[in-house]
Amino acid sequence: MGRKDWYVIITLLLLIVLTICISGFVMCVFGNEEVPEGIQRHARHIRNLALGCILLFPTLIAIALYFFIKSANKRNEAVEKEKESKIELEQNYALMHDFYENTPIGFHSIDIEGNILDINNIELEWLGYKREEIVGVMNFREITVRSEESLEQLLGDLIRSGRLNNIEGTFIRKDGTLMPIMTNSRLIYDEDGQIKSIRVAVMNFSEKKKIEDELKRAKELAEHTSMQKDQFVANVSHEIRTPLNAILSFSKLLVQTPLNDRQKEYINNIHTGSENLLTIINDILDFSKIEAGVLRIERVPFNLKNTIATVEQMFRYKAEEKGLDFEITLSDQIPEIIVGDPNRLVQMLVNLLGNAFKFTEKGKIALGVSMLIQVEKNVRLLFKVEDTGAGIPVSKLKEIFKRFGQVSTDSTRKYGGAGLGLTITKQLADLQDGTVRVKSKEGEGSSFMIEIPYKIGSHGMELNHDADEGDYNFSEMDISILVAEDNPTNRRIFELQFNNWGLTADFANNGKVAVDMLREKKYDIVLMDIQMPEMDGYTASNIIREELDLSIPIIAITAHVFSGEREKCISYGMNDYLSKPIKERELFALLKQYLQDSIQSNDSPKKPSLGVEQDFDRKYIFALTRGDRGLLSELAVMTIKQSALELQEIKNSLKQKKYTDVAASAHSMRSTVLNMGFNKLMGQVLLDLEEEVGKTNPEEEILLNLFNELEELREQAVSFLTEEYLT
Repeated sequence: MGRKDWYVIITLLLLIVLTICISGFVMCVFGNEEVPEGIQRHARHIRNLALGCILLFPTLIAIALYFFIKSANKRNEAVEKEKESKIELEQNYALMHDFYENTPIGFHSIDIEGNILDINNIELEWLGYKREEIVGVMNFREITVRSEESLEQLLGDLIRSGRLNNIEGTFIRKDGTLMPIMTNSRLIYDEDGQIKSIRVAVMNFSEKKKIEDELKRAKELAEHTSMQKDQFVANVSHEIRTPLNAILSFSKLLVQTPLNDRQKEYINNIHTGSENLLTIINDILDFSKIEAGVLRIERVPFNLKNTIATVEQMFRYKAEEKGLDFEITLSDQIPEIIVGDPNRLVQMLVNLLGNAFKFTEKGKIALGVSMLIQVEKNVRLLFKVEDTGAGIPVSKLKEIFKRFGQVSTDSTRKYGGAGLGLTITKQLADLQDGTVRVKSKEGEGSSFMIEIPYKIGSHGMELNHDADEGDYNFSEMDISILVAEDNPTNRRIFELQFNNWGLTADFANNGKVAVDMLREKKYDIVLMDIQMPEMDGYTASNIIREELDLSIPIIAITAHVFSGEREKCISYGMNDYLSKPIKERELFALLKQYLQDSIQSNDSPKKPSLGVEQDFDRKYIFALTRGDRGLLSELAVMTIKQSALELQEIKNSLKQKKYTDVAASAHSMRSTVLNMGFNKLMGQVLLDLEEEVGKTNPEEEILLNLFNELEELREQAVSFLTEEYLT
């Protein structure tokens, strides 16, 4: 029962008592003999009751006073608490207002039209305006750098989701300067559930942007320094490889002519010395590529026994020359076909065996291959190279894998080499998820062990076979070759080599002459030097593809081997790449590959067929990534994953006839494929799809055809990216 109910009850009781008292008083006054006896009897009862009420009246008065005083005290307490709450509320409001106005985060509120309703002091300071200049006067569009289309899209997203977080933008200050920001926005609703305003929190990213710019400049400086280093290495390589190409090629041609024993000895020594010099150059270049992170590890099926047999042939003569026993053992458990990089395996084994033969004067050298473990289709193989040579002191074991490391300072003078072989071997093993270990005892010999994981291949897999020397013959083919090469010595080498293979060639001393010759005559293949006067190989190849519209195979021939050179050549329309000095076997293999394709095709110059590969903008993607193979692979993976999600979203939205969502997903996917260089076919199909769903009554048949075409083009793009950058 409430306090007010008690007040009412006590008041009623007091009125009753008062009534009875008055009644008793009346009865007493009129309680004479004149009043009938029956009435007097009732009057006596009333009088007695009145007397009792009179005695009870003070008690009731006391109770009423008690409750009155108690109620008054509570009312006073409530008033005091209300005052305290009001003071606390005012203090909290002042605190929140101070926080709102002076926090290092900007706040403003706008209505649905973008008119500024409120803004805090810190944001006013950032912008340089006074409150009266902006609140109720300006629209948010006047202080931000963003297109109307972008603002409408953001507003639509905000209305759909209720909030938007971490949206980057730019403020325009009163003085016209720009200020990078990041905003978080949310909708404020009134009591009827209607949008009342939009509240926006703003973070100043000027300092962050400054730091990012500094980091960007530092990165660009580091990249520029790295590029200068690469350019220096490339230039040195070019200057050495050009005459070295002549020495190796002419010595190889000379040894095929009639010679007496002394002449053969001299020629062999020249050739061996040149090969050693080439090995040193290749080691330096490989080391530079590994440091730059652009050395490619292939994943191709190959016959391990044949690869080991090739290595054995390379060193068998060396063993006979030094009178050393050379043993090779292969475990019966080893799979015949494995998937990995055969060239890098040969390079590592050649480095280790080369050192073994270099430092071993007597005894034997052994190469053993065994299987450590097999899990389903994966194996881990052990390649062990042992020798009975000079050995390595314990104190030097940790140093030999460091760059330019040698066991002693006189090793370079005595044995030659750049001291990079073991460093490169270890780094190549690391790139293949393998390891390199060494055990050695000074004076007794050394044992180097390489562990590399491979996948088990099958006999159905296509293997890469090098051309056999007995196959070096094109005499039965009617083939026309154009060689663009400015160096007369190199032109003569090509001429002599082609004559041996039954081929003839025309020569151009620069790219411009080569282009003019292609305008006048049909050729089956072009060997294009990169560095030439008047017009280089890049420009000439671009003209051949873009202006002449020819798909003739173009093989880049260059002494440049710095980071991204292969990708750069391909981005200008060349089909393949050979570095100087040209190896006879490699040149023949490429000629055989591309000339057979050319012979099987029709005689007229063919234009590039339509498809995503022709649609792919190599120049754009090369400029974007600067030929960085790792970055190209990363972009390819991201494009494949993102386009798969967007294609699925388009498919789902089409089924549900949510055409607004189809347009949004198509627009997003168009950005994805354009950023990867597919700027024609796929981009146009997505644009057509976006336009069709934007119509009042989209035709379902057209939408289905566009989606099927888009799905097919994406499958082609995935296959192309996988083959080009992910294998």
